[in-house]
Amino acid sequence: MASKRVKGASYSGILPPALELKRYEQVYPGFAERIVRMAERQVSMAESQTKHRQELETTGILLLYLRLASGFLLAVGGLFAGAYLIGLGRELDGATAFIASLATLVGLFVYERKR
Repeated sequence: MASKRVKGASYSGILPPALELKRYEQVYPGFAERIVRMAERQVSMAESQTKHRQELETTGILLLYLRLASGFLLAVGGLFAGAYLIGLGRELDGATAFIASLATLVGLFVYERKR
């Protein structure tokens, strides 16, 4: 009974080893250059996707802080308006504005926590 040998090789990365590229070139001239160009395109695409993702994340973080700051300023303004109305003797209007602003602040806090 004859024994059989199986030989295998593997590599990781975008490009095959240099000897493998050389063999590809011998079998089909210009093929190694096409493989290298393909690898360069893959690297370029990965870099541009990474840059795009980072820009999206930065924009998202800036928008988050802008939303929080504007909500906070509106709510604080409402609190001061409520206190001012109470000082003018319009207790019901002032209390309504004060409570609504306070509820807005609490709502912002809870909403952002759940996100």
